Amino acid sequence: MYFLVINGLHFWGKIETLPGCYPAYYKNIYNAIVNKEELMVKPEEARNNIRIIELAMQSNSKKQTLEFYHK
Repeated sequence: MYFLVINGLHFWGKIETLPGCYPAYYKNIYNAIVNKEELMVKPEEARNNIRIIELAMQSNSKKQTLEFYHK
């Protein structure tokens, strides 16, 4: 079970995610470099995801809720 707060709303339970496709992700990066295609995942989004994972690990080890601020 997970606890999550989004815009002041509290969620408790299982959080469903969408299935990913790494081959398509890396193909998109290739096409962005070679064919000037738009990136599906922007650098800021990737940075925020990494930060969220880091905060989740810290939150777990400290047994406390941590705030996530992004620009």
